[in-house]
Amino acid sequence: MKKIIERTIEDSDLKVNLLLLDDDKTKNKYNIKNFPGIVVNGCVVSQGKVLTERELKKVLI
Repeated sequence: MKKIIERTIEDSDLKVNLLLLDDDKTKNKYNIKNFPGIVVNGCVVSQGKVLTERELKKVLI
């Protein structure tokens, strides 16, 4: 998933700060029940599914 996200960011020329957070504190903060979870600007946009590059572009743009 991380490689897909990195490739999508690189291909779209977006200015994005990517952080990998996999601890229980973060999981609880965003109420993520299923991994992987994606949080953009403090909002959970996906959880429990590996998104395709097309789906990620829609979320990030």
